[in-house]
Amino acid sequence: MEQPTVCSGYVGVDSGGSLSKLVYFRPKTTVALPDYVVEDKVLPTFLPGLEPDLSLDLDCQPGGILRFIKVPTSKALDFINFVKGENLHSSFKGISCTGGGAYKFKDALEDLKLPLVIVDEMESLVTGLNFVLKKDLIADEVYTVGPDHQVNRGCMDEIHYPFMIANMGTGISIIKITGPEGKDYERVSGSSIGGGTFWGLSSLLTETSDFSALRKMTPEGNSSDVDLLVGDIYGDQVDKLSHLGLAPEILACSFGKPATCGSPENLENFKPADIASSLQNMIAINTAQIVYLNAKLHGVDQVFFAGGLIQDAPEVKNFLDWGITFWSGGSMKAYFLKHDGFLGGLGAMIHPTEEKKSVTV
Repeated sequence: MEQPTVCSGYVGVDSGGSLSKLVYFRPKTTVALPDYVVEDKVLPTFLPGLEPDLSLDLDCQPGGILRFIKVPTSKALDFINFVKGENLHSSFKGISCTGGGAYKFKDALEDLKLPLVIVDEMESLVTGLNFVLKKDLIADEVYTVGPDHQVNRGCMDEIHYPFMIANMGTGISIIKITGPEGKDYERVSGSSIGGGTFWGLSSLLTETSDFSALRKMTPEGNSSDVDLLVGDIYGDQVDKLSHLGLAPEILACSFGKPATCGSPENLENFKPADIASSLQNMIAINTAQIVYLNAKLHGVDQVFFAGGLIQDAPEVKNFLDWGITFWSGGSMKAYFLKHDGFLGGLGAMIHPTEEKKSVTV
Protein backbone atom coordinates (compact mmCIF):
# COMPACT_ATOMS: atom_id res chain seq x y z
CA MET A 1 0.00 0.00 0.00
CA GLU A 2 1.22 3.50 -0.83
CA GLN A 3 1.36 5.37 2.44
CA PRO A 4 -0.81 8.53 2.42
CA THR A 5 0.96 11.77 3.17
CA VAL A 6 -0.48 14.75 4.97
CA CYS A 7 2.21 16.98 3.48
CA SER A 8 0.96 16.83 -0.09
CA GLY A 9 0.21 20.55 -0.14
CA TYR A 10 -3.45 19.85 -0.80
CA VAL A 11 -6.28 21.13 1.38
CA GLY A 12 -8.99 18.54 2.00
CA VAL A 13 -12.64 19.54 1.72
CA ASP A 14 -15.77 17.52 2.47
CA SER A 15 -18.70 19.67 1.38
CA GLY A 16 -22.02 18.26 2.58
CA GLY A 17 -25.55 19.57 2.62
CA SER A 18 -25.22 21.44 5.92
CA LEU A 19 -21.51 21.86 6.63
CA SER A 20 -18.31 21.94 4.66
CA LYS A 21 -15.35 20.52 6.56
CA LEU A 22 -11.80 21.64 5.78
CA VAL A 23 -8.56 19.92 6.72
CA TYR A 24 -5.25 21.64 6.05
CA PHE A 25 -1.60 21.20 6.95
CA ARG A 26 0.10 23.95 8.92
CA PRO A 27 3.90 23.76 9.39
CA LYS A 28 5.11 24.23 12.95
CA THR A 29 7.84 26.56 11.75
CA THR A 30 6.86 28.99 9.04
CA VAL A 31 8.60 31.79 7.25
CA ALA A 32 7.59 35.34 8.12
CA LEU A 33 4.44 36.22 6.23
CA PRO A 34 3.54 39.60 4.75
CA ASP A 35 1.16 41.68 6.85
CA TYR A 36 -1.65 41.22 4.36
CA VAL A 37 -1.72 37.42 4.80
CA VAL A 38 -4.45 36.43 7.26
CA GLU A 39 -3.39 33.82 9.80
CA ASP A 40 -5.83 31.19 10.98
CA LYS A 41 -5.89 32.61 14.51
CA VAL A 42 -7.59 35.79 13.27
CA LEU A 43 -9.92 34.17 10.75
CA PRO A 44 -13.01 34.62 12.98
CA THR A 45 -12.56 38.40 12.68
CA PHE A 46 -13.29 38.12 8.97
CA LEU A 47 -15.88 35.35 9.04
CA PRO A 48 -17.45 34.84 12.49
CA GLY A 49 -17.37 31.20 13.53
CA LEU A 50 -14.46 30.33 11.25
CA GLU A 51 -12.16 29.27 14.06
CA PRO A 52 -10.12 26.07 14.02
CA ASP A 53 -10.97 23.63 16.81
CA LEU A 54 -7.50 23.35 18.32
CA SER A 55 -8.56 20.33 20.40
CA LEU A 56 -8.69 18.39 17.11
CA ASP A 57 -5.15 19.32 15.97
CA LEU A 58 -3.14 16.29 14.87
CA ASP A 59 0.62 16.44 15.29
CA CYS A 60 2.02 15.01 12.06
CA GLN A 61 5.61 14.34 11.15
CA PRO A 62 7.63 15.77 9.74
CA GLY A 63 7.15 19.18 11.26
CA GLY A 64 3.52 20.13 11.05
CA ILE A 65 -0.02 20.07 12.34
CA LEU A 66 -3.29 19.04 10.74
CA ARG A 67 -5.94 21.65 11.47
CA PHE A 68 -9.72 21.30 11.17
CA ILE A 69 -12.39 23.89 10.34
CA LYS A 70 -16.13 23.79 9.65
CA VAL A 71 -17.92 26.27 7.41
CA PRO A 72 -21.71 26.35 6.87
CA THR A 73 -22.27 25.15 3.31
CA SER A 74 -24.69 28.05 2.86
CA LYS A 75 -21.62 30.30 3.24
CA ALA A 76 -19.36 28.24 0.98
CA LEU A 77 -19.29 30.74 -1.87
CA ASP A 78 -18.63 33.59 0.58
CA PHE A 79 -15.75 31.58 2.03
CA ILE A 80 -14.24 30.80 -1.39
CA ASN A 81 -14.40 34.49 -2.31
CA PHE A 82 -12.81 35.36 1.04
CA VAL A 83 -9.96 32.90 0.45
CA LYS A 84 -9.44 34.33 -3.02
CA GLY A 85 -9.58 37.94 -1.86
CA GLU A 86 -7.04 37.37 0.93
CA ASN A 87 -4.84 35.13 -1.24
CA LEU A 88 -4.96 32.41 1.42
CA HIS A 89 -4.75 29.68 -1.20
CA SER A 90 -1.32 30.73 -2.37
CA SER A 91 0.42 28.34 0.02
CA PHE A 92 -1.47 25.26 -1.21
CA LYS A 93 -0.65 23.03 -4.18
CA GLY A 94 -4.24 22.04 -4.83
CA ILE A 95 -7.72 21.23 -3.51
CA SER A 96 -8.93 17.68 -2.89
CA CYS A 97 -12.70 17.71 -2.51
CA THR A 98 -15.45 15.20 -1.79
CA GLY A 99 -19.18 15.44 -1.16
CA GLY A 100 -21.94 17.13 -3.13
CA GLY A 101 -20.23 20.51 -2.91
CA ALA A 102 -17.35 19.18 -5.01
CA TYR A 103 -19.75 19.39 -7.94
CA LYS A 104 -22.01 22.21 -6.78
CA PHE A 105 -19.12 24.62 -6.22
CA LYS A 106 -16.79 23.21 -8.88
CA ASP A 107 -16.68 26.40 -10.96
CA ALA A 108 -15.95 28.61 -7.94
CA LEU A 109 -13.21 26.25 -6.73
CA GLU A 110 -11.59 26.11 -10.15
CA ASP A 111 -11.59 29.92 -10.16
CA LEU A 112 -8.92 29.71 -7.45
CA LYS A 113 -6.59 28.50 -10.22
CA LEU A 114 -5.41 25.47 -8.24
CA PRO A 115 -5.57 21.82 -9.32
CA LEU A 116 -8.94 20.41 -8.21
CA VAL A 117 -9.19 16.68 -7.45
CA ILE A 118 -12.63 15.18 -6.77
CA VAL A 119 -12.48 12.04 -4.61
CA ASP A 120 -15.19 9.41 -4.12
CA GLU A 121 -17.12 10.05 -0.88
CA MET A 122 -16.94 6.53 0.51
CA GLU A 123 -13.26 6.14 -0.32
CA SER A 124 -12.58 9.46 1.42
CA LEU A 125 -14.44 8.29 4.53
CA VAL A 126 -12.59 4.97 4.65
CA THR A 127 -9.19 6.56 3.98
CA GLY A 128 -9.72 9.14 6.73
CA LEU A 129 -10.98 6.48 9.13
CA ASN A 130 -7.99 4.21 8.57
CA PHE A 131 -5.64 7.16 9.08
CA VAL A 132 -7.00 8.15 12.51
CA LEU A 133 -6.99 4.49 13.56
CA LYS A 134 -3.25 4.15 13.04
CA LYS A 135 -1.44 2.68 16.02
CA ASP A 136 0.19 5.96 17.07
CA LEU A 137 -3.12 7.86 17.02
CA ILE A 138 -5.74 5.33 18.07
CA ALA A 139 -5.41 5.70 21.86
CA ASP A 140 -6.46 9.37 21.74
CA GLU A 141 -8.86 8.99 18.81
CA VAL A 142 -11.22 6.23 19.91
CA TYR A 143 -13.47 6.49 22.95
CA THR A 144 -16.42 4.89 24.64
CA VAL A 145 -19.08 6.59 26.75
CA GLY A 146 -20.25 5.97 30.29
CA PRO A 147 -23.70 6.29 31.91
CA ASP A 148 -23.16 9.96 32.78
CA HIS A 149 -21.85 10.84 29.28
CA GLN A 150 -18.24 10.60 30.43
CA VAL A 151 -15.70 10.01 27.66
CA ASN A 152 -13.34 7.07 28.15
CA ARG A 153 -10.21 7.18 25.98
CA GLY A 154 -7.42 4.63 25.80
CA CYS A 155 -10.03 1.91 25.31
CA MET A 156 -8.52 0.40 22.15
CA ASP A 157 -4.91 -0.51 21.32
CA GLU A 158 -5.35 -1.51 17.70
CA ILE A 159 -7.93 -2.36 15.09
CA HIS A 160 -8.19 -5.67 13.33
CA TYR A 161 -9.88 -6.26 10.02
CA PRO A 162 -12.69 -6.56 9.31
CA PHE A 163 -14.35 -3.94 11.45
CA MET A 164 -17.55 -1.99 10.92
CA ILE A 165 -18.72 1.63 10.97
CA ALA A 166 -22.28 2.91 10.97
CA ASN A 167 -22.45 6.35 9.40
CA MET A 168 -25.57 7.96 10.88
CA GLY A 169 -26.48 10.84 8.62
CA THR A 170 -29.81 11.49 6.90
CA GLY A 171 -30.07 7.70 6.61
CA ILE A 172 -27.85 4.97 8.03
CA SER A 173 -25.04 3.31 6.07
CA ILE A 174 -23.31 0.28 7.58
CA ILE A 175 -19.87 -0.30 6.09
CA LYS A 176 -17.49 -3.19 6.60
CA ILE A 177 -13.83 -2.17 6.36
CA THR A 178 -11.74 -5.09 5.14
CA GLY A 179 -8.27 -3.57 4.79
CA PRO A 180 -6.11 -0.45 5.05
CA GLU A 181 -6.76 1.04 1.60
CA GLY A 182 -9.55 3.38 0.54
CA LYS A 183 -11.16 0.75 -1.70
CA ASP A 184 -11.14 -1.93 1.02
CA TYR A 185 -14.75 -1.63 2.07
CA GLU A 186 -18.20 -3.03 1.45
CA ARG A 187 -21.54 -1.43 2.23
CA VAL A 188 -23.24 -4.38 3.88
CA SER A 189 -26.48 -2.83 5.11
CA GLY A 190 -28.24 0.34 6.12
CA SER A 191 -31.54 1.88 7.10
CA SER A 192 -33.78 4.65 5.85
CA ILE A 193 -34.54 5.50 9.48
CA GLY A 194 -31.84 7.98 10.46
CA GLY A 195 -31.17 11.63 11.16
CA GLY A 196 -33.58 12.77 8.47
CA THR A 197 -36.30 10.68 10.12
CA PHE A 198 -35.62 12.31 13.46
CA TRP A 199 -35.74 15.77 11.91
CA GLY A 200 -38.82 15.14 9.76
CA LEU A 201 -40.97 13.32 12.31
CA SER A 202 -39.97 15.72 15.09
CA SER A 203 -41.02 18.61 12.86
CA LEU A 204 -44.43 17.00 12.35
CA LEU A 205 -44.95 15.95 15.97
CA THR A 206 -43.52 18.94 17.83
CA GLU A 207 -44.12 21.77 15.32
CA THR A 208 -40.43 22.65 15.65
CA SER A 209 -38.65 22.39 12.31
CA ASP A 210 -35.29 23.93 13.21
CA PHE A 211 -32.75 21.13 13.69
CA SER A 212 -30.62 23.06 16.19
CA ALA A 213 -33.72 23.83 18.28
CA LEU A 214 -34.69 20.16 18.24
CA ARG A 215 -31.23 19.11 19.40
CA LYS A 216 -31.39 21.58 22.27
CA MET A 217 -34.90 20.45 23.16
CA THR A 218 -34.19 16.72 23.25
CA PRO A 219 -31.97 16.55 26.38
CA GLU A 220 -34.69 18.39 28.30
CA GLY A 221 -37.21 15.66 27.51
CA ASN A 222 -38.11 12.53 29.43
CA SER A 223 -38.77 9.72 26.98
CA SER A 224 -40.30 7.51 29.67
CA ASP A 225 -43.29 9.88 29.74
CA VAL A 226 -44.00 8.79 26.15
CA ASP A 227 -42.59 5.25 26.01
CA LEU A 228 -43.99 2.13 27.62
CA LEU A 229 -41.45 0.51 29.91
CA VAL A 230 -41.41 -3.06 31.16
CA GLY A 231 -42.48 -1.76 34.57
CA ASP A 232 -45.53 -0.04 33.02
CA ILE A 233 -46.74 -3.44 31.82
CA TYR A 234 -45.67 -5.82 34.60
CA GLY A 235 -45.29 -3.46 37.55
CA ASP A 236 -42.06 -2.33 39.09
CA GLN A 237 -41.42 -5.16 41.54
CA VAL A 238 -38.08 -6.55 40.43
CA ASP A 239 -38.59 -9.97 42.01
CA LYS A 240 -41.70 -10.54 39.90
CA LEU A 241 -39.76 -9.76 36.71
CA SER A 242 -36.87 -12.15 37.31
CA HIS A 243 -38.35 -14.76 34.97
CA LEU A 244 -38.21 -12.22 32.12
CA GLY A 245 -34.60 -11.24 32.67
CA LEU A 246 -35.65 -7.61 32.27
CA ALA A 247 -35.50 -4.65 34.63
CA PRO A 248 -38.59 -2.41 35.08
CA GLU A 249 -36.86 0.54 33.38
CA ILE A 250 -36.16 -1.37 30.16
CA LEU A 251 -37.95 0.02 27.10
CA ALA A 252 -40.84 -2.20 25.99
CA CYS A 253 -42.48 -0.01 23.35
CA SER A 254 -41.41 3.33 21.87
CA PHE A 255 -44.31 5.83 21.83
CA GLY A 256 -46.48 3.28 23.63
CA LYS A 257 -48.14 5.60 26.15
CA PRO A 258 -50.05 7.83 23.68
CA ALA A 259 -51.81 4.68 22.45
CA THR A 260 -53.13 4.01 25.95
CA CYS A 261 -53.83 7.56 27.07
CA GLY A 262 -57.62 7.05 27.10
CA SER A 263 -58.92 9.87 24.90
CA PRO A 264 -57.70 12.17 22.12
CA GLU A 265 -57.82 15.14 24.47
CA ASN A 266 -55.10 13.56 26.60
CA LEU A 267 -52.68 13.62 23.68
CA GLU A 268 -52.14 17.30 24.40
CA ASN A 269 -50.46 16.34 27.68
CA PHE A 270 -47.44 14.90 25.89
CA LYS A 271 -44.66 17.47 25.79
CA PRO A 272 -42.68 18.21 22.61
CA ALA A 273 -39.34 17.62 24.36
CA ASP A 274 -40.49 14.18 25.57
CA ILE A 275 -41.67 13.27 22.06
CA ALA A 276 -38.35 14.34 20.48
CA SER A 277 -36.41 12.44 23.14
CA SER A 278 -38.44 9.27 22.54
CA LEU A 279 -37.94 9.49 18.77
CA GLN A 280 -34.20 10.03 19.08
CA ASN A 281 -33.83 7.10 21.45
CA MET A 282 -35.95 4.84 19.24
CA ILE A 283 -33.68 5.49 16.26
CA ALA A 284 -30.52 4.96 18.32
CA ILE A 285 -31.65 1.67 19.88
CA ASN A 286 -32.87 0.22 16.58
CA THR A 287 -29.67 1.28 14.84
CA ALA A 288 -27.63 -0.44 17.55
CA GLN A 289 -29.57 -3.67 17.02
CA ILE A 290 -29.18 -3.56 13.23
CA VAL A 291 -25.45 -2.91 13.57
CA TYR A 292 -25.02 -5.69 16.11
CA LEU A 293 -26.84 -8.21 13.91
CA ASN A 294 -24.69 -7.24 10.93
CA ALA A 295 -21.56 -7.52 13.03
CA LYS A 296 -22.52 -11.06 14.04
CA LEU A 297 -23.38 -11.95 10.45
CA HIS A 298 -19.99 -10.75 9.19
CA GLY A 299 -17.82 -11.94 12.07
CA VAL A 300 -16.99 -8.43 13.34
CA ASP A 301 -16.41 -7.51 16.98
CA GLN A 302 -15.30 -3.86 16.63
CA VAL A 303 -18.06 -1.42 15.65
CA PHE A 304 -17.78 2.36 15.30
CA PHE A 305 -20.49 5.00 15.03
CA ALA A 306 -20.14 8.33 13.25
CA GLY A 307 -22.23 10.92 11.44
CA GLY A 308 -24.30 14.03 12.00
CA LEU A 309 -26.97 12.37 14.17
CA ILE A 310 -24.50 11.56 16.96
CA GLN A 311 -22.37 14.72 16.87
CA ASP A 312 -22.95 16.85 19.97
CA ALA A 313 -25.59 14.32 21.06
CA PRO A 314 -24.36 12.42 24.15
CA GLU A 315 -27.81 10.88 24.70
CA VAL A 316 -27.65 9.18 21.30
CA LYS A 317 -24.19 7.81 22.06
CA ASN A 318 -25.39 6.44 25.39
CA PHE A 319 -28.30 4.59 23.80
CA LEU A 320 -26.07 3.22 21.03
CA ASP A 321 -23.66 1.96 23.67
CA TRP A 322 -26.51 0.53 25.74
CA GLY A 323 -27.94 -1.23 22.68
CA ILE A 324 -24.64 -2.78 21.58
CA THR A 325 -23.85 -3.87 25.14
CA PHE A 326 -27.35 -5.30 25.69
CA TRP A 327 -27.67 -7.21 22.41
CA SER A 328 -24.13 -8.59 22.61
CA GLY A 329 -24.52 -9.68 26.22
CA GLY A 330 -21.64 -7.40 27.19
CA SER A 331 -19.13 -8.86 24.72
CA MET A 332 -19.03 -5.74 22.51
CA LYS A 333 -18.87 -1.98 22.96
CA ALA A 334 -19.88 0.97 20.80
CA TYR A 335 -16.83 2.99 19.77
CA PHE A 336 -16.80 6.66 18.79
CA LEU A 337 -14.24 8.92 17.11
CA LYS A 338 -12.70 12.23 18.14
CA HIS A 339 -12.51 13.41 14.51
CA ASP A 340 -15.99 12.29 13.56
CA GLY A 341 -17.28 14.77 11.01
CA PHE A 342 -13.84 15.35 9.47
CA LEU A 343 -13.09 11.85 8.20
CA GLY A 344 -14.20 12.65 4.66
CA GLY A 345 -12.15 15.84 4.45
CA LEU A 346 -9.12 14.16 5.94
CA GLY A 347 -9.48 11.20 3.62
CA ALA A 348 -9.82 13.48 0.59
CA MET A 349 -6.66 15.32 1.59
CA ILE A 350 -4.46 12.23 1.94
CA HIS A 351 -6.12 10.04 -0.69
CA PRO A 352 -3.43 9.04 -3.22
CA THR A 353 -4.30 10.09 -6.78
CA GLU A 354 -2.37 10.42 -10.00
CA GLU A 355 -2.83 14.20 -9.89
CA LYS A 356 -1.08 14.44 -6.52
CA LYS A 357 1.86 12.19 -7.37
CA SER A 358 3.45 14.98 -9.37
CA VAL A 359 3.33 17.41 -6.45
CA THR A 360 6.68 18.18 -4.88
CA VAL A 361 6.51 18.68 -1.12
